[in-house]
Amino acid sequence: MKFIIILLISCLFFQVLALDHNGIRNARNLLKEKRYDEAVDLCRKMAEKTEKPKDKQYYVEMAFRIALKGKNKDKAEKLLDLLDDPMRKNYVLMKFFPPKQVIAQTVALDLSAMPKKLISDAYAFRGIAFMKMKNNERALEDMKKSLEFPGGRMRGLSAKYIGDMYFGKDDEESAEKYYKIAVASTPGAYSWRCRTIVTLSEILVKKGKGNEALNLYSEDLMKRANRMHKAVLYSSKAKTLIALDKKSEALGALEKAVKNADGKHREALQNQLNKLAEDML
Repeated sequence: MKFIIILLISCLFFQVLALDHNGIRNARNLLKEKRYDEAVDLCRKMAEKTEKPKDKQYYVEMAFRIALKGKNKDKAEKLLDLLDDPMRKNYVLMKFFPPKQVIAQTVALDLSAMPKKLISDAYAFRGIAFMKMKNNERALEDMKKSLEFPGGRMRGLSAKYIGDMYFGKDDEESAEKYYKIAVASTPGAYSWRCRTIVTLSEILVKKGKGNEALNLYSEDLMKRANRMHKAVLYSSKAKTLIALDKKSEALGALEKAVKNADGKHREALQNQLNKLAEDML
């Protein structure tokens, strides 16, 4: 039994090592030096060398990211031919191509036929393309499917966009539901999550759920957020505190917002702070 466990661990170890980490490191160094064509060529060599579809896709996606930075997308597009699996090819297309082209080439595809770990994100990518093409009905359909499948890195963003679409239709009940899914999907202080928290807080306060709204502004979130996001979050927290008639705490939140803001935003927040201080006299 012990031998079998060791064998399984060894297999997992070598599976992790399947990627050419030295090659990846060299490609990243070339990227830092802005030697984009050389970096893309190195990705091609790594993709041609491996027989594993997942690893091949990894190198092709890396090439796309580099090529886009170097404004040479045509060079990266040629690497799509290295992907034998048409569904993996379509996945990369949805991830990097303009919305119009994504819709034109994937509108009739059954994305549930994708490799299992790609399904959720595939629906999210196509849903975003539909959204950008102003087809909210199909966007909602795909993004909701994105939430039905396990895994995926785009689940939180899908839920956020679903919430935005419902919010735009004044359906705050549905917006609240999906905003909560989005916020719960990750503890990170990503820009989209911070914006979601602000909007969700406004909805909750409007419904008389101020204490629930206040819980959104966790200490962990504030530590993770960058200065710009902190300014917005503390400002929004102050509004929630004012709604709860906790003006002294709101004053402290606004002071922190001012501290983290710049330019005109800082000036506007300072004016809010001054007005609140005067009202409390």
